[in-house]
Amino acid sequence: MPQRHITPVPRPPFILSRQTECAAIDGAVREPTKRQLLYEMVDAVLRVRESGLVSPRDLAPIISGFEATDVAVWSRAAGWLAKLCAFSPSLAATLDELARHRSAVVRFNLCASLDRFGPDVAVPHLRRFLTDRSARVRDMALNVAVKAGYSDLVADFEALLAQERDPERQKDIQQAIALLRGET
Repeated sequence: MPQRHITPVPRPPFILSRQTECAAIDGAVREPTKRQLLYEMVDAVLRVRESGLVSPRDLAPIISGFEATDVAVWSRAAGWLAKLCAFSPSLAATLDELARHRSAVVRFNLCASLDRFGPDVAVPHLRRFLTDRSARVRDMALNVAVKAGYSDLVADFEALLAQERDPERQKDIQQAIALLRGET
């Protein structure tokens, strides 16, 4: 009898009870509109867990969370998106859209949260963010790459260093290279 290759079904995203998640939100966020957005994210992840599918309706509050300047909001959005991407790898296109977003705030928030995603997702996006039009996003890409230990990016850092004219930025890039190589 021929053997069949069985494709493993991804595990649904882990989430605590709605009550527990909302209590944590209430303890961290005071502003009602931010709380409401976070509650909508929780409800979306619960729907995904129940249905096994990720719909545009489910993604909407999470994507909106990346536009927030409050770390309590965008970092939770990033956590949920990382879980949903692990559950449904086809959501990579959503990350690409966020990485190309016109708002530097959205790009920064995504960049700052890339250490929550696997290296196969994070490294290509960090590569892109190293040349972002926003200096803040470029600096965050360096920080995330070093924090996560993505030595795959050393060659990219070296190319960046060769083009950089700002002495302070050159110093930052040199330090990042040394850290990733384990020289410091």
